[in-house]
This record gives sequence, structure tokens and C-alpha cells, in this order.
Amino acid sequence: MKRIDEDIKSGQFKNLYLIYGTEEYLKQQYKKKLLDALVNPGDTMNFSSFKEGEAKDKGIIDLAETVPFFAKPVGPDGNQYRVILIEHSGFGGVSSSKAKDDSGKTPADLILDYLGNIPETTIFIFVEEEKISDEKINGKVDKRYRLYKAADKIGRAIEMNMPNNEEVLKRWIFAKLNAEGKKMRADAWNRYLAMTGTNMNNMDTELRKLISYVGDREEICLEDVNSVCIETTDIKIFELTNALADRDSRKAFDIYNSLIVAKEEPRSILSQMINLYRKLLVIKEMGAAGKTDDDIAKVIGNKSFYVKMNRPRAKRFSTEELKRFLEEAGDFLFKINTGQLNETMAVELLLMKYT
Repeated sequence: MKRIDEDIKSGQFKNLYLIYGTEEYLKQQYKKKLLDALVNPGDTMNFSSFKEGEAKDKGIIDLAETVPFFAKPVGPDGNQYRVILIEHSGFGGVSSSKAKDDSGKTPADLILDYLGNIPETTIFIFVEEEKISDEKINGKVDKRYRLYKAADKIGRAIEMNMPNNEEVLKRWIFAKLNAEGKKMRADAWNRYLAMTGTNMNNMDTELRKLISYVGDREEICLEDVNSVCIETTDIKIFELTNALADRDSRKAFDIYNSLIVAKEEPRSILSQMINLYRKLLVIKEMGAAGKTDDDIAKVIGNKSFYVKMNRPRAKRFSTEELKRFLEEAGDFLFKINTGQLNETMAVELLLMKYT
């Protein structure tokens, strides 16, 4: 990301940018940054945009060959560019070994071939889905294939994923708050992160709602977060687990019933509980072995701040309790899947037993 910022600051641009990764917020932000720097608002003469199937139009090459006309002057030399934005092209897994038409080339092959000969006055911006996979292609960006290789060789291939570090996210959110003349209490931040920290888009949306909700009041408190932010299913599963740890039957069934009202199936609730208990067991055992949050996060496939938030939850159970729940819940899930138990009855029996 810094490399794109440096290009924008210097006014010296590459002819090919590949923006990819799992964090949609960052991808859209940096796409916008590039377009704002390179294209005048409303310029349809020098800017073209293509999505998905449209990206396999051979006419893209003709556009790329067209010299820009009265485009936005860029950089110290006032260079002008024709900018072509291609989103979700599916080119990430396209190789020359794919089936070809009578001409010997597919449209995708022709465009990929062309990326090695982009005119100095043309800039391609690709925005692709997902992260790099070294094994699976399925239309996603892959280091072994030509789109990534072309961008890595002559341009910029930038992966954008959600930051793994809580402090990075905290600085980002608090900078937004500061710009609005707002502050957030520590307990409110912890709750806000737990409720919204699945992706940056969600965090940004919920923050804007909070800022609007508090109005002229300077400080955002825990009650504001609880009133405004939407509880995801994950958060309710966490709270259900807390209720089990507290042996609070009434609270457990209140949360369970709210999930049912939200159209969650009992079988799905049980599966999610099993998934969380497995992670809590790993957090507990690896934590006892002195492993860091980053070490544990890599094993369970979550961010390090997820581990940090769940260490206290894991401590509320003994290793034996976690293992016993997993064994019984796994047996119940098997019986549900094989028709031996009614899913509603199975989950309710489990909740009663563990509260």
C-alpha cells in the first residue's frame, strides 16, 4: 500500500496495478486513490471500466492503444494517461495452457499477452478477489499465473488484507474519531471491536452510525455501542458460550431463542458452538505452552486480536470441560446429521446439561 501512496505522491506511475486480497474496504480505498490521482471527474473519454465477463472483450486492447486526449495532467511533467479499470476479471488463474479458439488465443490470453507491451500513455488497474492461493485457481489471483507475474514484473502487485494487529485498527478508527472531534472509552472500544471486527467495511459503517448517534456529545461509551452496533451471529455465539460458563440457563436460552428468531437453524448454532469451543481449546492449550497470540492465530485461522479477546473466555473453562463439550456436541451433531436426533431437541438438551 505504501508503494501506491509513494507513486501518487511522486506523480510517477506504473503502467499496471494489480490490487487483490480479502479486505474489500482497502481495495476500494486504493482503487479510488489511484483514480482520483489519474482521472478527472466525469472523464469518460480517457477512462474505461470493465467488470467480470466484460473484461474478456478484445476491444480493450484497441482502447489501450488509443492516445489520451485532454486527460488530467499528472506528476511534475504533466503526463497524461488513458486509464483502464478491470474488476473481478477472473484472469488470475488463466494460463496459456487453457483451451483456445480457432485463432489460437482466447480473449483473456490476448489481453494477458498484451500486458507485456502496454504503451507508456496507458495504465491498467486490476482489482481482483480473494488472496493468493498456491494450490487453487478458481479465478482467483495466483502467483504462478500470468496476471500476477505481469504486475509483479512491470507494475505493482499489492495484496490488501485486514490488519492482523489490534493497534493498527485502533489507530485507524481513533484517527477517524479525532477528525470528527470524538473519543471512545476503552470498554466501548473493546466491545466495538468484538462486535464489528470481521472486516474494515463493517467497522467503518458501524463507526459512522455511532458518530451520528451520539450527535454533539464528544465521548462514545459502552452503552452507545450496545445500542447502535449490530450483533453478528458470532457475537451471540460468544455470549452463549459465556452463559454456559456462568451456568446461566435463562440467559443461555434467551440468546439461543434470539438466534432462532433470526432464522439460525439449531444445527448451525451447534456447529458454530463446536467451532468456537475447538478454538478455545487451542487457545487454552497453546497459551499454557507459552505461545504468542500470533502463533495461535496462525493455527486457528483468525487474527491475533481475536486470540487476545478470547484468552479470558478460554480461561473460564477447564481443558476437561472443553474436551467433554466437544465430544458430546460432536456426537449430537452426528446423530442430527444421521436422523437419530431432532436438531431442536438435541441443542436444547445440550444447553440444559451445560447450564
